[in-house]
Amino acid sequence: MLFSCSVIFNYWCPMVRKTKAEAYKTRRKLMEAAIYEFSNKGVAATTLYDISQAAGVTRGAVYWHFENKSKLFNDIWIEQRSLIHTLEKALGDVGAEEFFAVLRNSLVAQLQGIAQDPMQRALMEILFHKCEYGEKILSEQEILQHIGFDPDILKRILIKFIEKNKNYKWINIENTVMIFHGCVIGIVKNWLLFPESYNLYQQAPAVVDSILKILMVEDK
Repeated sequence: MLFSCSVIFNYWCPMVRKTKAEAYKTRRKLMEAAIYEFSNKGVAATTLYDISQAAGVTRGAVYWHFENKSKLFNDIWIEQRSLIHTLEKALGDVGAEEFFAVLRNSLVAQLQGIAQDPMQRALMEILFHKCEYGEKILSEQEILQHIGFDPDILKRILIKFIEKNKNYKWINIENTVMIFHGCVIGIVKNWLLFPESYNLYQQAPAVVDSILKILMVEDK
């Protein structure tokens, strides 16, 4: 018996979609398991077998999606959303008052997210304290730039802001970028080392306000 192309297509399409959906689900499960394994044991000490066990899949399934641990590590970071690009769009055409409000709220949300979301916290643990960077994996600088701690983008945001708001031309862009990044990264790194020393979630608004107050002091 001969089947028409449409019959064959209608039969196979749902199966293909299901297979793709299952593959995507397995890939996400492996990446999530890897994040927690890396954050607990360190990247160097974690094996693909550890990750397969944590994800509840075979080691063959790991190799189906990732040829090696370096590929898995890199893909985890490549697939993270870049917060700075989202912020850049949000700040595109706003006035001075709204600019600082959006900047403040975005930074508070990022710090509170790290404090409250286990996945975000685990990622920061890996980035700052649990990775021995080498040739085959993304460098700390590359990861920071990708996830949003990119000084060049912040510099571009400030330049556009000052061009539209001449009253703020006194802002020293180089110093502002350096202080901003140093404060934010330092806060996250230190809190991860001593999480019981202060409540990052509760104190994030006051901490961000203090950073912005330092940056907004006009040079005389």
